Amino acid sequence: MVCNQTTTETHVYHCCHLLDEKKAACIRVLHVKPVSSITDYFILANGVAHPHLKSLCDALEENLKEQSIPVIGVEKESESGWAVIDAFDFMVHLFLPAQRDFYQLDALWKDAEELDWEKQHAACRLPLEKAVSQPRDTRVSDVSFTVPPLFTKKSL
Repeated sequence: MVCNQTTTETHVYHCCHLLDEKKAACIRVLHVKPVSSITDYFILANGVAHPHLKSLCDALEENLKEQSIPVIGVEKESESGWAVIDAFDFMVHLFLPAQRDFYQLDALWKDAEELDWEKQHAACRLPLEKAVSQPRDTRVSDVSFTVPPLFTKKSL
């Protein structure tokens, strides 16, 4: 695959890579420009808990600032389960799984083209610290998490 990305696409793929490094789940990139006047790309991703969501959002904000990418707005209510970073040409939507399932942005923008960010990232030889051995499953409804108990009967 030949790397023929625009600057915006490169920034989008860098954000996806950062989210992946920070253990975000169900990362998707939607090219919404042909069907929307809001922005060119949506990045959708899940965090596993409120602190994880905050960490993802903070890491993205810091990274965008380091790259001198202007951020128009950030919405990250502490307990809403949904954070948005608006970088004008692209928007990042970070969700807890329940909120992503409830708001269904994936379905709302079903007419948008989905981009394979992992394949594009690899094609442009951007540094990946780990090899991707299998394609990521992006079906939001199939995501489940098991929380281990804090105490067992033996520890009490």
